[in-house]
Order: sequence, then C-alpha cells, then structure tokens
Amino acid sequence: MTRLNEVDVVSAGRRIAERVGARRLTMRMLAAELNVSTMAAYRHVVSKTDLLVLIADDILSGVVIPPPEAGEWDVRLAILESSAFAEISRVPDLWDLLPPGRTIPSEVQLERAVADILMGAGFEPASAAWAQEAIFGYVLGQIRLRMRVISNQGEASHTELQAHFAYGLRIMLTGLKVELEAETSRPIGRGSLSATAVTRLPDRSDR
Repeated sequence: MTRLNEVDVVSAGRRIAERVGARRLTMRMLAAELNVSTMAAYRHVVSKTDLLVLIADDILSGVVIPPPEAGEWDVRLAILESSAFAEISRVPDLWDLLPPGRTIPSEVQLERAVADILMGAGFEPASAAWAQEAIFGYVLGQIRLRMRVISNQGEASHTELQAHFAYGLRIMLTGLKVELEAETSRPIGRGSLSATAVTRLPDRSDR
C-alpha cells in the first residue's frame, strides 16, 4: 500500500491543477495521480476545497520576499509583486475558487511583508493598507486578464504577459512614490489618518 503524506497529496494536486486548471481538478483525478483509491485520497484531504487551499498555500510559499539589502522599498516591492504574479499565474483560475474567510498561512506572510515594506518606506498604516489593497487588486486583475487572453487567443507569450504586468506595476509604484512624498511632507495632524488604522486586507469575498 502506498504511504502518503500531505506533501505528496498537495504536490499531486498542484500538478493536476497546473495541467488542467483548478476548476477541472477532481478528487478522482487526485487519486489517479497518487495511484490510490478515491477513498484513500479523502483520508488526507476531506474535500476539493481543502485541497485548493493547500495548493494555494504551496504556490504562495514560492513568492520571493526580498531582504532590505535588495534595494529601495519600490525595488523590493516590484520584486515581490512580480514574483507573486509569476507564481499565481501557474494556476490562474484557482484564486476565484478559494473560500472567503479561510486563512492561508503563506498569504498572511505576504500581506505582512508588503505592509512592512510600505510602512518601512514611511507610509502611515492606513495609507499602507490602501496601497496594499490597490496592488493586490492590480495583481488579481492581471491574472483575470491573462485568463481571458488565453481563452480568446490561445496560450499567450509569457514574456509578453510579464512585460504587460511590469509596465502597469511601474506606473503604480511611480504613483505611490508621489503619494509618499506628499504624505511625508504633510504637517502632522493635518489630513492624516489615524496611526492605529488596521493594515489587514479585506476578506476575499470583498475583493
């Protein structure tokens, strides 16, 4: 009998999702990939939803979080978000299937890393949260655009899609630099939001 662990199951599920997409992934496919019965697969993950959450966590764990010595805040943010786009693009239909309210450890780690970069640059907590939400929305929007392009035109050039993403990200970062300059030059107490504002992103159902 094949002895399985969670790593085996998640790796198999991810391979299938990268081949056929998350929406078409089934527990029967997972069992076949692992060469076990469907019931044996269910002993390791109780549902497809749980499997998708584990796959998402595995994918996001591959996103590069650059250290402070990698460069200025905008350079590090560009590295992180470009890496996130590349990793999420591996299974682009996965992210709209994830259940709201479920904690994905790697996602939490990335949210904290982005917040740390932004607040380390000088953004107030509330401004950092809004900037983080805007960047996340851009990344997810580009993933959805990629899916439409592939659906309408077939497999698009990875280089072209990455260049498209990088151009839009540069525009966003340029705007954030302008906002940061305005924020840091603003007199304290005038037009600034409370430093106690929470920097967590809204739930997936709100995005």
